[in-house]
Amino acid sequence: MLDIELTPSQDRAIVALMSEPTVAAAARAAKVGNRTLHTWLHDETFLAAYRRIKRTTFEHAIGLTNRFSAMAVHTLAARAWNLMMCCTASRT
Repeated sequence: MLDIELTPSQDRAIVALMSEPTVAAAARAAKVGNRTLHTWLHDETFLAAYRRIKRTTFEHAIGLTNRFSAMAVHTLAARAWNLMMCCTASRT
């Protein structure tokens, strides 16, 4: 995973850590022991891979936000304008 050698179980654990709300839930989802996952979270290789995935995921989310924010604002403004015009027209 990203030039860092991990076991298949560790790969599953990182995916689970990214999608589950707690370490315990991630351990269950990855089918590894809770203690094992906590141990891996103190292992430099595993931790480096996990941090790298988190950073990459965050950078991707920021990129998508930048890409679509102007469109989202335009859509909201158009919707607000249409609602305003509808309400104004119904008063006359």
